[in-house]
Amino acid sequence: MKNLKIFVSSILIFLFSLGVIVISVLNLTPIYGFFIRYYNLEAATGLSSLQLKQEFKTLINYLQSPFIHNLKFSYFSMSKRGQIHFSDVKNIFIFIYSLLILILVIKIFFILKSRKKLITKNYKSFNYFFYITLCFTLTLITFTFFDFTELFYAFHRLLFSNNYWIFDPSTDPIILALPEDVFMNYGLIIISTLLCEAIVLKIIYIKKKVLIN
Repeated sequence: MKNLKIFVSSILIFLFSLGVIVISVLNLTPIYGFFIRYYNLEAATGLSSLQLKQEFKTLINYLQSPFIHNLKFSYFSMSKRGQIHFSDVKNIFIFIYSLLILILVIKIFFILKSRKKLITKNYKSFNYFFYITLCFTLTLITFTFFDFTELFYAFHRLLFSNNYWIFDPSTDPIILALPEDVFMNYGLIIISTLLCEAIVLKIIYIKKKVLIN
């Protein structure tokens, strides 16, 4: 029972960390600015780097704000299917934010309830978190390098009940600014950051364990 609680705690840490990293990485515009240059997205879209960054910010702001109800690009046209898809993606982002808040409330509650015991359990959770993250990242990296396209499609089929995520560039040119390789590299940045965090927490766990022993 004790190990189960520690494992559940490590799952909560994993989900919280993954959610925070996803949101943080997507909000770092310089990362997308690098992709604009690297993949020559100006030539692909006919827009300048500044215009592409503006459209990207418009999209990200819409996806994560419950107060923005309509997505309207300044330079890209958008079909009804595209609007529905981004609305579906927005629901996922709102769910992520809600989950992060819930996990934070749970952790704060248990910290206030039992500080000393929870601190000890948290250190043990770091160890579980490391192995959960390791399995997660190795699995994704393996699929990414062997067949990212299939992983990309499977991910969308799992999350969405329709095929509106399959964009036609003639009606939804935003897809030209977000090619598959951009998604792949965002994914690699996210899981690499998550793995770095897991390694740091593993080191903290090892040091704490040595001090206790």
